[in-house]
Amino acid sequence: MLIVCSDHEPKEGSLGMDDWSMSLPLIIANTHIAAEMFYVGSINQIDLYPTMLDMFGLQSEWRGMGHSLLRKGYNNTISDTQRRISNNILRGGLRFLQR
Repeated sequence: MLIVCSDHEPKEGSLGMDDWSMSLPLIIANTHIAAEMFYVGSINQIDLYPTMLDMFGLQSEWRGMGHSLLRKGYNNTISDTQRRISNNILRGGLRFLQR
């Protein structure tokens, strides 16, 4: 299996994306899961962790803050709280515990 993911803000015009400032290029290849099982459309970076848990059949008490692309009714919205916590985790430290 091969998973290729970029951070946000890819080079303008790359991959033919219209909204390049917020797009998150993601390629998942050579998986045992049928392509039609995956959500197709705009996703969020915080959706990668729960998606990989589902792809590998892993059980985890904490499933992250995002939504798996393999679950019916995928929702690509992020609340302000989720965005703040995610940004603080990425920056390090324990600031994500603070309000």
